[in-house]
Amino acid sequence: MSAEIFATPLTAYINPRRPDLGKRRITSVSEGLSALYGHGLIEVRDGARSDLWDEAAGALCAAYLQADPERTAAARTALERLLKAVSPIANKRRKALASDDLALWYAAGALPS
Repeated sequence: MSAEIFATPLTAYINPRRPDLGKRRITSVSEGLSALYGHGLIEVRDGARSDLWDEAAGALCAAYLQADPERTAAARTALERLLKAVSPIANKRRKALASDDLALWYAAGALPS
């Protein structure tokens, strides 16, 4: 097994803002870099999760330049943290976290008393 291949592949949305475009499988450091610099995740670089993007970019670049199992595992972990932070929440999960009534109150700008 190449030192660049992840022990367990990651699954990520091609573009987190457009879940309808589908998902992609990330199995290596090279694929992780490709996903990171792709259309959907490059936008994260200047947003609220820029620290996670920078961490993932640094770890992936380090693993790409000096491939060893420890760097590859660190790169996968950093990329996984970023993907979890920017992935959209499914409606089913969103409803489990907050009821529709609470969502309406929040949208109206007030909390129920």
